[in-house]
Amino acid sequence: MADFSNIPHLEDFACQAMACEFVFHIQGGDSKQSRQATQEASEYLEKLEDLLSLYVESSDTTRINRAKAGEMIRISEECLDCLLLAFEASALFSGKYHPFLGLDSLKAKNQMGSLQHLPSASDDGLETSDEPVIALDRDNQVVQKIREGPLLDLGGIGKGFALDKLGAVFEDWNIDRVLLE
Repeated sequence: MADFSNIPHLEDFACQAMACEFVFHIQGGDSKQSRQATQEASEYLEKLEDLLSLYVESSDTTRINRAKAGEMIRISEECLDCLLLAFEASALFSGKYHPFLGLDSLKAKNQMGSLQHLPSASDDGLETSDEPVIALDRDNQVVQKIREGPLLDLGGIGKGFALDKLGAVFEDWNIDRVLLE
């Protein structure tokens, strides 16, 4: 965490989510309002984690990962927005980032056997296939699983997505001097 001790009238609030610490630095304003906004932001962050996390058994991400080819799943607006952002990032980085490299992520963290709620993933990653894994119906917030195998993991992009959403919460509270990390 950065050291902002020399900034006057700064309050720091922290909460744990998405396997990391989120910190809200709020300068000036009403302390009570800051605490209320922070409480709302923390609750929204918990909701986002419940929707997006690979580690939450009932999340949209897990439901997509568990789906069989052809199965259709209604997802939250937040998951849809995060998926669209993830695909945009994948295109910008020419596939060097891809939301369906969850298997590689689990291997890198030595967590292959730790997520019993996920299907057994094959080593058939995206490198061997250009086939899409899902199709999106944006208007109805529905994902159709096209093929099984690659695991969806919105972890990295999900944290940035969460920060953007939390920024909107503080905006709604008319708190304009806030740094989220």
